[in-house]
Amino acid sequence: MQTFTLTRSGQPALRYAIWSVERPKAAVFMTMGYAEHLGRWAHVAERWAAAGFAVAAYDLRGQGESQGRRGHVDRFSDFSDDLLAVLQHLETEHEWKALAPPIWFGHSLGGLISTVTAIDHPSRLSALALQSPYYCLAMAPPAWKVWAGRRVSKVLPTLAQASGVDARHLTRDAARVALMEKDPLRVTTITTRWFTEAEAAQQRVVNEFAKLQMPIYCRAAGADRICDLAFTRRLFEQAPRAERILEVAADCYHELHQETDWEQHMDAFAHHFARWANAGERGSIE
Repeated sequence: MQTFTLTRSGQPALRYAIWSVERPKAAVFMTMGYAEHLGRWAHVAERWAAAGFAVAAYDLRGQGESQGRRGHVDRFSDFSDDLLAVLQHLETEHEWKALAPPIWFGHSLGGLISTVTAIDHPSRLSALALQSPYYCLAMAPPAWKVWAGRRVSKVLPTLAQASGVDARHLTRDAARVALMEKDPLRVTTITTRWFTEAEAAQQRVVNEFAKLQMPIYCRAAGADRICDLAFTRRLFEQAPRAERILEVAADCYHELHQETDWEQHMDAFAHHFARWANAGERGSIE
């Protein structure tokens, strides 16, 4: 694991990492979820690198060791711009330049970011892998709270509120829950503008998911208390063409990469990475 910092004029500096391998089968570009950081994904990246994939990941703005107001975004497109900026920088590296467009992997909020960005920039990826994507909350907040949040977002966009995410709802592994609760890099608030921008991005997915033409594999938690699995099911069932695979990990919580059987879930993704890479070598990733 090698870590770097991407600096841009007028934008938060972004921390990113690369796990390099000799003669990689394909490149995998990871976008993580809300409140996460590189350290929460190192074990996954190492496992995928051991399986022969070049892997890169980055801390979202306002999270981990990247700059930016904690739990805030002015426009959801800022997340997409960050993703593309890191990816463009990676493409100057010899290892990544020599490979086909990468497979994008997104977890939770990262799944929403990756999906929206893929809708706008389909040529930048070869396939899309999703884990428990944040397309819809499992338990919708009260209507009055949503109404108030939208109103406040216009006048006090940086007003921060507790996210309400309980670490015990992320994994059944008590040891990992304890580590999360003590993690000094963990973000525990969201701003009103973060909420309304994420809400608008979710609506874009509803409206435009069918536009995606690349293969998509989604592995979702069967006992997810954060994201609405039924909503994700309906979205995949309505997709009219191309490869759409949704697999549900029964009884698992939201963060499959933090579950006790995390290796099984990450190997399922690696299986599809390899399948897509082999198909790409034959001239058609579908």
